[in-house]
Amino acid sequence: MPVLVAISPRQAADMGVGSALLETVREVGRKAGYRRLVTDVWEFNEDARASTTRLAFDA
Repeated sequence: MPVLVAISPRQAADMGVGSALLETVREVGRKAGYRRLVTDVWEFNEDARASTTRLAFDA
């Protein structure tokens, strides 16, 4: 079941919101038995791309 989540970068910048959200989604998915989590980050969003790379996602 796909789930779409978006974060407003201007409101969440440097607050750790994106990292916390990704880690929570990752943990909920594990507990539900999912083995794969797919992220999609716009090419121009360097901050988000860096976050997903830091959290061991391919960006």
